[in-house]
Amino acid sequence: MKGTGIQVSEIVEKVLELNNKWHLSCVVIDPWQMVGAGQELCNHGLGVKEMNPTAENQRSQAAALLRGFRERLVELFDEPRLLQDLRSASVEETGGFGAMKICWPKSAAGHCDLGVSFTLLLPLALNTLEISPEPMEVVFGQVTID
Repeated sequence: MKGTGIQVSEIVEKVLELNNKWHLSCVVIDPWQMVGAGQELCNHGLGVKEMNPTAENQRSQAAALLRGFRERLVELFDEPRLLQDLRSASVEETGGFGAMKICWPKSAAGHCDLGVSFTLLLPLALNTLEISPEPMEVVFGQVTID
């Protein structure tokens, strides 16, 4: 919800709760405001991977998103906010040599936080499944979710 904010300690608590239930192999974070949380999760024995917003990581996330949906490698839960975020995303070329990134619109509903979180982990998830996040052919434009 816009403007409600959330405490980092609440996120850590929820991740630990999910780990107890699902035995997570790794947690992916955007280190901008989550470095402390990442360290705390490491102290609890969780693997933590930082996904910095570098050009290489942005390209990898965009490529994984395109490939994941184009090749039907992704199956989503019926989570309306996540689906809305993904439907509103677009992949745009950011320069030459295959540079691209996912663009997330800002709206009254927020900054597409669920979609951003989803795409932070998607390249790692595809790699874990031994599927390269790189598509054979990159097509820029709107992401289509069935």
